[in-house]
Amino acid sequence: MFEMDKEQFGKFVLELRKEKSLTQKELADKLYVSDKTVSKWECGKGMPDISMLVPLGEILGVSVTELLECKRHAPDELLSTAQVENVVQKALHVSGHEQKQRYLRKKNRILWYIGALVICGLEIGVAYMLKWEMFSFWTCGLTFVILAAVFGAWFTFGAKEKLPAYYDEYKISGFIDGGIHMNLPGVHFNNRNWPHIIKAGWLWSVLMLMLCPIYFFLFEFLIPGNIWVIFVVSMVAFFCGLFVPFYVVGTRYK
Repeated sequence: MFEMDKEQFGKFVLELRKEKSLTQKELADKLYVSDKTVSKWECGKGMPDISMLVPLGEILGVSVTELLECKRHAPDELLSTAQVENVVQKALHVSGHEQKQRYLRKKNRILWYIGALVICGLEIGVAYMLKWEMFSFWTCGLTFVILAAVFGAWFTFGAKEKLPAYYDEYKISGFIDGGIHMNLPGVHFNNRNWPHIIKAGWLWSVLMLMLCPIYFFLFEFLIPGNIWVIFVVSMVAFFCGLFVPFYVVGTRYK
């Protein structure tokens, strides 16, 4: 079985980057990824997506074959059949590794999202059985739970892994996908910050589902009957909890 030696690949990328007098940040900017991602490659803790091999090779001045072989070839060197097969198998391995990582991320998110829905339902059920006061929850809290569940479903199942290439070329602050509309003035969506934005939105949804019932039950005890105060404070907390992380990661990984 053909497999990529991650440590060897990382050393080769590190060597080529230094030859080009590039910092990890400069290389990352050219590839629209974070400098931490480049650091993982060079430390042998990760591999780039197969779609990045061509631009990575162009920036470092080598071919994709040389990247996969982790060594330079003479300009007129011809590869043998065995070498070609080796390169193809390594490319397939990189692609398979990428798909496996995406599958594991998706699986973990689905399990956590379903778990959050179950916990939310149990919290509501326990409160109902114990006859705790739930006026504020039924009047406005349930709306926030439904919103968190809807957004969470999109972040878990529907959100795209990557944005079209023109998001990396132009400064675009809006995103539309069916009924989902995102517009963050001052933040430009691209393939460096998009995965972090999706992760932040998903994490917010999961936490909201698990904490929202408890939040409203506590409010009912602390400020009983003040439904408008609860509603306004909850609305501010709800949307700040969603959009503030978007701005933080959107600007940090721009």
